[in-house]
Amino acid sequence: MNKNSYNIYLNSEVNCLKVLNGSKNSEFVFELPALLVNDRSKLSVMSLAHQGTGHGDNIITFKIKDIQINNNSYYCNDGSYPTIMTATFNSNNSYYLGNEFLLLKQAINRITLIVTDDITNTTSGINTALKFIIGLKIEDAE
Repeated sequence: MNKNSYNIYLNSEVNCLKVLNGSKNSEFVFELPALLVNDRSKLSVMSLAHQGTGHGDNIITFKIKDIQINNNSYYCNDGSYPTIMTATFNSNNSYYLGNEFLLLKQAINRITLIVTDDITNTTSGINTALKFIIGLKIEDAE
């Protein structure tokens, strides 16, 4: 079996379809060349860089859709799409980079990130002034 590994960098300002929820960006859609992923491959966050204002001390949540994960290896009590990362973009600059998902066999052609700054509304979105680049890694299982 061929072992695949992909490093994926998604820039919210380049080749990205943004879906508005009122005055906020709530979804960021990225079209990709087909990435062939084997069963039990791992998806993880490698990096995140951001700029912009309007987020204060809010917790920013990044969720992912258009990717099939192994639901036996993930649970979130908000009932929404899988959370790949939570962060605060204040002077504390705190974020968590350790989340990892087991994937099902698939061809990934699109990644949609749902991003929100409201912990009670998983689709509320973020201020349009906030821009980001997120690095993801997909690796075949050992």
